[in-house]
Amino acid sequence: MDAPDARIRMARTADWRAEAGKTVALGGRLKGYPRGSFAKVRQRTLPSPTPVRRTNLTQLILDQLRDYVLTHGLKEEDRLPPERELAARLNVSRPSLRNALDWLEERGALRRVQGGGTFLQAAFLSAIVEQPAAQRSDAQRLIEVVEARLFLEPLLIGLAAERARREEVDELAAHVTDTRSRIDDAEAFRWCDLQFHLKLARLAGNTVLSNAVESILNEVFLLWTSRPEHFDNAQMQVQHEQLVEALVKRDGQEAVSRMREHLKPCGQAVGIPTLRAIA
Repeated sequence: MDAPDARIRMARTADWRAEAGKTVALGGRLKGYPRGSFAKVRQRTLPSPTPVRRTNLTQLILDQLRDYVLTHGLKEEDRLPPERELAARLNVSRPSLRNALDWLEERGALRRVQGGGTFLQAAFLSAIVEQPAAQRSDAQRLIEVVEARLFLEPLLIGLAAERARREEVDELAAHVTDTRSRIDDAEAFRWCDLQFHLKLARLAGNTVLSNAVESILNEVFLLWTSRPEHFDNAQMQVQHEQLVEALVKRDGQEAVSRMREHLKPCGQAVGIPTLRAIA
């Protein structure tokens, strides 16, 4: 059994036990009470419908959904695969997947059309990282993740300047042009920003490094969501355009320099004062 399957099965067991405990507490018979009397109490005290809970299993499925969306380059208003197919791809049961999708829909992260499918909304990634403070990456972990990003992304864009095909750079340029219209929409722009860096990492032609950056950016997104005051969307948009221009010119030195400048706010947001480590 691999690690993801083990975590999913453990989460399922924990959720089942929790539900079983509730059933016993509500429906069990107490000594000295007539048979069925406790069930009547249960009927009178059943709570009204409540929002979908975020269980351990739901959290695991949400993480898998996030990875699926980012890996496949999906964006706002893109359609998810049918429920049966998506459950098979994520290796989870349809009821468990449906619970996760219901949780996302309640938060405006998905749009469901009867008979038409399920579509991503701009709030999707923000909803995925919505979690209690105790479950968030601790401060030291976040510093290490950002530090790794500061090392890797300049390296990757330097490789991309040498290796990327012109049509791949043109595709990235088209993405940046489309993003300009989303500067005033914080959630949509963050998503576009994340997609820009994922696409850029893949242009380096090194799957080991690009996969490492994808893993890092998944965690860095929490930083963007929780500390928006450190990031200026308009400035980031201009910098994205400058990065693409450097790629078009195949100027690796300029691309690396501009990427280091672009990443400064990310380092400052976690207290890394300079980029001396990669200068």
